Amino acid sequence: MSTAEVDENPYLALRAAKIARNHDKLNELGLLKPTPKPPTTRSKKTSLSTRRAESLQPTRRSSRNTDRPSTLESLSNDVIIPTRKRQRRSDNQKETATNAKKTYVFKDNSVRRIEISASDTVDKFLGHTMEKTGKAFVIETTLGGMDASFNKYSGVQEWGNDAIYLWVNVGKKDDDVLNDFLDDGRQITWYGGSRMHDETPAILKLLGIGKSKSLKPENGIVLWCRHYNADAKTYHPYTCLGRLSYESHVPGSQPLQFVWNLLDYEQLVQHKDANVRKRFQEILP
Repeated sequence: MSTAEVDENPYLALRAAKIARNHDKLNELGLLKPTPKPPTTRSKKTSLSTRRAESLQPTRRSSRNTDRPSTLESLSNDVIIPTRKRQRRSDNQKETATNAKKTYVFKDNSVRRIEISASDTVDKFLGHTMEKTGKAFVIETTLGGMDASFNKYSGVQEWGNDAIYLWVNVGKKDDDVLNDFLDDGRQITWYGGSRMHDETPAILKLLGIGKSKSLKPENGIVLWCRHYNADAKTYHPYTCLGRLSYESHVPGSQPLQFVWNLLDYEQLVQHKDANVRKRFQEILP
């Protein structure tokens, strides 16, 4: 209590005087206990068992620095510490995955394992339109009726040798991309698929074959073109328009833009079969 409160209250003043007198008497007799000091903070002694338990607490572990599986790691007989369930693939795993792609084996009847002669194909089918629609009929006719496996959604069909069928649609005005003939039909534009880019294997193969100046007769790029029938609202069957060579393209474009040369243009416009000449003119815009 404050000094002011003691002075104003006689009872409190008498009580305080009595406490002081008793304090002096105890001090004379040596019976006064020393005022206890406030407790000081002491470091808690760590027992051996506590230290051992602390040493077993989970620590940060990076799966990039260990070859152990990303499951539960047992650090003692009775302590199991969880580690991250998911870890990045190691370099060895990445290399294995890459090799798996490189060593992909196509089916026995895959077109990618079958070799054809591009020159024989052109000699046999130049300017001729297939009897039925669709790529499958072209493949089947090329192989003499053999049933073969291929990707019907791709605009590029690679064969087992350096031969490629290039599928091109023309004449449909509302297509996302419009392929067209240039220079009176001596050239044609072509756009790669939405997933194709400069390093796509099929694109690299097209460039390699299209730019080559020393192709063997069995190798080459063969153009199969179908034009849109506006009256029937569908495409006509594919027509073989011969071999192609590279003219130009726009690297990095999306989709990739190409211009190809029709190497057999003169044979088409001067073909001995009048139906071939007429059909070619019908395909041109």
